Amino acid sequence: MKKESNLKLFTVSLVMLGCSIGFASCSKDDDKTKEPTSDAVYGEYAGKMYVTAISPQMAAAADDPQTSGLDINATVKSDTVFFEDFPVQMIVASMVPAEMLDAIMGAIGKVQYKIGYKAALNETKDGFVLEADPKPLELTIPLSATEIQFVKVTVSATDKGDYSVGNKNLKFSIKANSVTVNETPLPGFSELPFSFDLNKK
Repeated sequence: MKKESNLKLFTVSLVMLGCSIGFASCSKDDDKTKEPTSDAVYGEYAGKMYVTAISPQMAAAADDPQTSGLDINATVKSDTVFFEDFPVQMIVASMVPAEMLDAIMGAIGKVQYKIGYKAALNETKDGFVLEADPKPLELTIPLSATEIQFVKVTVSATDKGDYSVGNKNLKFSIKANSVTVNETPLPGFSELPFSFDLNKK
């Protein structure tokens, strides 16, 4: 009888030990799965682009871009933020007369633009720090049937961006530094900052 009791006690102990190991293993696995990977950033986004207007002419190109922002959509892939229709009104407004702006924007149509980036897990492991690597933005502006301007805008990143896994919010900023028209620097162009506040759809 005593041997039987000892055997039962031994069996119960083994079961409890197995459960403890199982829980510990599960706990470790759970910890591992909680750490997000960079593909959490990938997806389709919608949100706002805010622009700091420099001159009255540039400010007139958008409806209060500093407070209400401009609607914008983006697709984020493994190393690129891609814009199918990048708002360039503010840049174009810096180089053409105000009365020509609407007609020229209609002639330009949609402007595609992409920004390279690298993502690294942040210190709290609940999101990512993004380091943007924007390339020049190139535009072809038809002033008339015979006159075309080839425009190149040099762009740089400002502060590092961030993506929050919890609320699926992506924020980053870039800056238009200078403009050349037909390879000639555009005189009087001031740096133009753009900031983005996007949410995954």
